[in-house]
Amino acid sequence: MKIKWFGMVIALICTFITACAPLQPKLISGEDAGIQNYLGLFTIMPPQGDNWYEFQRKAGLLAYGKKLESSSHTFIASVHVTKTDKNFTNETDFLSFVKTARTNDTSTDRFNVITYDEALDNSKPKYCTKFHQKVEDKVALKSNGNLSILEIKGFTCLHPKQPLIVTIEYSERGDSPFNNDELLREGEGFINSLQLK
Repeated sequence: MKIKWFGMVIALICTFITACAPLQPKLISGEDAGIQNYLGLFTIMPPQGDNWYEFQRKAGLLAYGKKLESSSHTFIASVHVTKTDKNFTNETDFLSFVKTARTNDTSTDRFNVITYDEALDNSKPKYCTKFHQKVEDKVALKSNGNLSILEIKGFTCLHPKQPLIVTIEYSERGDSPFNNDELLREGEGFINSLQLK
């Protein structure tokens, strides 16, 4: 079974950059800024801070984007759910599966991997990994030099009651991502809000 995590991140960024216009992004405020229950499977807290918009909500995907001063700089937070038919014998087996899927999903034709770390994480329930990935987008670099570095952090967890894999993450794309403390706090708050039900 192939899981398209990395491809989903790229699609979200492209959608957010290319004008979110057909999606009618919605400013997060009021009740929308509170705890969100996703189909009874888990709860999350949308990113907290100014200028966050919900721009994707459909089966298996909930995504937010932060409006920044430059269109050549993106900051995305998302959670997505993938069905799995695989049975895992232990957490190490799950970690191996997730690492292989994520590595296979990162096209070496398009990306140079700068950093990739993934390990089991004890801050979440069993069968959860925490990952950090940083890549250089060769296509963006060749075309105009903008948005050439993409950095992603998050968790991937096996749902305790359903045959589902839940990935929650935040990503920044630009010339020098993950250097703004306020953005990182908002991203970390988002991924740490995940509560599996």
